[in-house]
Amino acid sequence: MTAFHSVDADDLFFCGDEVRRSFALLEEGYDMVAPSPSSSNGGATVGYSLKYDIVDKACQNLNPNTDTEMIWSYINRIPGLRKTILPDPESAIINQRLTLDYPEDYILLEAIRLMVGNLATREDIYKVLNDNPGLAEINAFRSSEWLNNQLSKSI
Repeated sequence: MTAFHSVDADDLFFCGDEVRRSFALLEEGYDMVAPSPSSSNGGATVGYSLKYDIVDKACQNLNPNTDTEMIWSYINRIPGLRKTILPDPESAIINQRLTLDYPEDYILLEAIRLMVGNLATREDIYKVLNDNPGLAEINAFRSSEWLNNQLSKSI
């Protein structure tokens, strides 16, 4: 199987365990495994697992100048696409915004990094956020703006 997992550069605390879970589903015969609901809603713990040929199919007949930043819109149009959504993990689900799009995101992410270090696990980050619920207030007000921005990029 020729495949890959995408990790967005603005998702600083992505979880290697979640990436492995996603890839395991891809190996069960799916063409695409979408991020878990908590990750898609801003938790930013996992990206997409994709087979290479699906990306090729999605890009066929596209104008070379087409903005494909939100490639998922094109992939979802493929007839017969076998896809699934990675279920949320059984524990340590992160529901706070941990993607880097705004200055407030940087402040939150840097505060977390200072508290848990550069190589923190998802469980470490969950514990810090759970033990310090006020941290998430740093950027919580940006969630609706971020969601609207994501939706406006989708075709």
